[in-house]
Amino acid sequence: MAFTFPSNPSYFWDVTFYLPEDGEQKEYEIRLKFARLPWKELEKLTNQTIGKYYNTKDTPTNTEYKKLSNDFLKKVVVGWEDVVDDNGNEITFTTKKFEEFLDLMPGIAEYVFDAYNNSQKVMSEKN
Repeated sequence: MAFTFPSNPSYFWDVTFYLPEDGEQKEYEIRLKFARLPWKELEKLTNQTIGKYYNTKDTPTNTEYKKLSNDFLKKVVVGWEDVVDDNGNEITFTTKKFEEFLDLMPGIAEYVFDAYNNSQKVMSEKN
């Protein structure tokens, strides 16, 4: 099979997450659009955000880690599908709306981060 060089600098990936609702964890799924970053750019972004504490004895506070994680995710998540309001109307992706999504509850960023990492892993396994 011939390789077609990707002209689109992004791709969609399904993300499953859970929110507490009526005494149980309710499962949701959305499609996030991830930026396809060149290796050097991804490495730089990682070092400026979540990688800031790698290989150091310093440990970030929860607040610092949340900010660094969110800063990373705001650079790699560039869109979404299947996100609607209470009336079923599609919500347009903006950085502000994405920040609100990340703030829904602790742990949402982890689901998104895991999905991004899994997408990178799958892509590297297939190549």
